[in-house]
Amino acid sequence: MTVGVLFSYYNFMRPVKVVEIKDDPLSVLNADEQGNFVENTTWYETKITYPKNSQLVSDKIFASYKNFETETGIKNYTTDAEARAGLAINVPELKYSYYAKYKLATSTNTVTYVYQIYTFTGGAHEGTAIVPVTINDKLEEVPVELILPSNKLEKVSQLVRADLTAQKRERLKSFGMTEKELDEFLSNDTFLEDGIKPTRDNYNAVWLEGENIVIAFQQYQVGPYVEGIYFVKIPKNQI
Repeated sequence: MTVGVLFSYYNFMRPVKVVEIKDDPLSVLNADEQGNFVENTTWYETKITYPKNSQLVSDKIFASYKNFETETGIKNYTTDAEARAGLAINVPELKYSYYAKYKLATSTNTVTYVYQIYTFTGGAHEGTAIVPVTINDKLEEVPVELILPSNKLEKVSQLVRADLTAQKRERLKSFGMTEKELDEFLSNDTFLEDGIKPTRDNYNAVWLEGENIVIAFQQYQVGPYVEGIYFVKIPKNQI
């Protein structure tokens, strides 16, 4: 496993602030009864954790997996030899993979299923994406525009720059970079500048945790693969 994936996993698994909700219907979601879906052959493996008490979320994650099936063609084969030839799997120990797990994040009137979806399709690197699905007290999905409106992105872009620069400095320092190297690298960090521009695409993985808005910056968005995924929390009252 590479450093980038380790950083992504570490950030994802850290405890989050959970606001207890006792009023129905969100209390039903907070019970968080989980189901597990597993498929395993010699050429692909699937592991999905899904909430039994939210059909909406379950449907979305299985639709994502269906897209993975279609795009990769993993179910177009009946034998290992055919699959490995068709999928270009040249190392016996490797398989195509789709793993999806989630953690809950809550605010006073929302519950978010923050999914981490890991995929491997035989390339040089694995892929990891953060996919949040936020539910309101009517058990409806909350559009990202209502969580973080587009007309706030200019201000948010400025707020996240300092936070991400500090995070990147610490992360890159752990890779062995000197302060001089860090200063030079961060002063010309086009990854960061492109990834924080105030566009909807750059801010589409957001959710609420307590009184904060959390923004996930995906692999390759604000840094190369080895840097992994970054998360920024911004108090709602700042924006």
